[in-house]
Amino acid sequence: MYTKLSQRPSTTRRNSGSSGLSWRWGAALGACAVFAMLLVAGPVIADISPAGCTNNASSLSLNKDQTVVRNGDTIHYSADFENDTAGGCDVTNATTTLTVPAANGTASGPTTTLATAQNYPNPTARQQVGGTVSYVVAVNAGVSQIFASDQLTGILHDYPAGGTPDSTQKANTVSVAVTQPHTTLVKTASPSSGPVPLPVTYSYTETNDGTNAPISGVALTDSNCSPVTFVSGDANSDGVLNVGETWHYTCSKTLTTAGTISNTATATGTDVEDGKPAPAETATASVVVAPATPTLSTAATTAAAVPPATSPTISDTATISGGLAPTGTVTFQVFGPNDATCSGSAIFTSTATVNGNGTYSSGPFTPTAAGTYRFEAGYNGDAANAGISPVCNSPGESVTITPPGTTPPPVTPPPAAPQIGVTKVASPLTLVTPGGTFKFTVTVSNPSTTVPVVISTLNDSVYGNLATRPGSTCGALIGVVLAPGATTGPCTFTGIFKGAAGAKETDVVTVTGTSNGTTVTATAQATVSLTPKVTPAALVSAATLTRPAGCVKGTTAKIYVKGSNIKSVSFSLDSKHLGTVTKQDSSGRYLITVKTSGLSARIHHLVAVVTDKNGKKRTLSASIQRCQPPRVPLFTG
Repeated sequence: MYTKLSQRPSTTRRNSGSSGLSWRWGAALGACAVFAMLLVAGPVIADISPAGCTNNASSLSLNKDQTVVRNGDTIHYSADFENDTAGGCDVTNATTTLTVPAANGTASGPTTTLATAQNYPNPTARQQVGGTVSYVVAVNAGVSQIFASDQLTGILHDYPAGGTPDSTQKANTVSVAVTQPHTTLVKTASPSSGPVPLPVTYSYTETNDGTNAPISGVALTDSNCSPVTFVSGDANSDGVLNVGETWHYTCSKTLTTAGTISNTATATGTDVEDGKPAPAETATASVVVAPATPTLSTAATTAAAVPPATSPTISDTATISGGLAPTGTVTFQVFGPNDATCSGSAIFTSTATVNGNGTYSSGPFTPTAAGTYRFEAGYNGDAANAGISPVCNSPGESVTITPPGTTPPPVTPPPAAPQIGVTKVASPLTLVTPGGTFKFTVTVSNPSTTVPVVISTLNDSVYGNLATRPGSTCGALIGVVLAPGATTGPCTFTGIFKGAAGAKETDVVTVTGTSNGTTVTATAQATVSLTPKVTPAALVSAATLTRPAGCVKGTTAKIYVKGSNIKSVSFSLDSKHLGTVTKQDSSGRYLITVKTSGLSARIHHLVAVVTDKNGKKRTLSASIQRCQPPRVPLFTG
């Protein structure tokens, strides 16, 4: 589209007292916007070319090949001129320039001269002036629209009374919408430290702090936790992360490996304005996980006589308790005879492979001389359990070998080590998403055959102190004295777990007991999970959103959705609800009429939320732009 100029003569007085002419012109706006033309008249002279011309009907237009851009995109601008309306006068010695946008978006960037000394006699058909100007978008943050302009100056041959011809000037401005997609992703972990096994909840916030850049298809993933579940933040439920919105997500996981555990979340999406991917955002959180601290109790065989009267063998046992499914090895060593500080070299070494809490034995060792032999036992630990260093002269770790024919000294056996055990069972093991209440049953036992134990605490890694938890019956077990081999009756408590399909939660109960000043612990865990909710398949098929092509010139626009099995369509414009349509018109359309007379001449965001007959929703989006209104400046000569 381009502008044509009309000439309307009228008599006016100049300062010199001579008469002159003034002109008004009108603009027609379409794909190219034409904004201004200025004609300056000189003294009354005779310069009419071609003979009999009566008006200035030439047109200058400014063209663009993009409607929505972001920084780094390229726009190609060009200018067209024509002078072919009947009765139009010649334009000569014309110079045409084109100015691209500045960083602030205004038409004040670098200027290119497209052509000089050009003549456009009437009739001259529409033609491109000079070449194409390429502009790489580079604007400041917050700029949502950019402007470019062109200008032509020359001589207009239109006066009936001889002398110097008039000067003519024309200028246009066109705009292009700018989208600047940017989001900020923040990730936190709670708790940020603790002993293994450590249930951790990760929280995420994804904020759209871009300019004119709503983001659709937002996806958030985590390198070490899944599924990441959306919680809240979509204020208008349109499935689009609009500018200024902050969406909240969560993910839970039980960490079973000691160390600093770091994982990274990544958020992606598509810019609704230009249909291109928005820049991906990442955020990392770290959790410091301490290993479990199992205990180790040992007991060697009793004294014996040295060969040749007898051929005794001696050995050691080590009992691991309170570990988290420990693995690794227990290493046994023998020092002596008569190495009171275990400072010499070990004369015998044996290892046992660890597979959980329990008692492990060394290989047999046959002494060859009388004296006192001392055993040491140590556990090397694993990713979830701290190691235990060997200790010389631990109670019950010394064995005295006597010469033949002598009576071994009386040996007082070391006190037996206390033990405690616990079991935990969840019911049910699974619930349909979004989840709900699970019931847990706990029993405590005393595996020892000789030593009683007193139950002192019962704690759960997720649900806290079971003695004080509301609704728990486990407080009745605190202070109970368990005889050797005894088991308590079951106690119960409940806990709520919710999340997305596939989510799992593992929580660990830890029981602590005491006996003769020795503290022992044991753990048991249970895992619950959530299964998908079976819902009917979506019925909405091939639903489409239709809006007027190009910019809207009138005061209203008809917007509609077509598709099968639709129950209702809710329309919104720039996040403002327009209305909900529940019935088709005679053409099978869910139609709404939008009043456009009050809209500014920029891109506006249209969203239709389609609900099918099963209640499932689908979001469709498009953009709509009102044509820029014509401007009619007054020119006087």
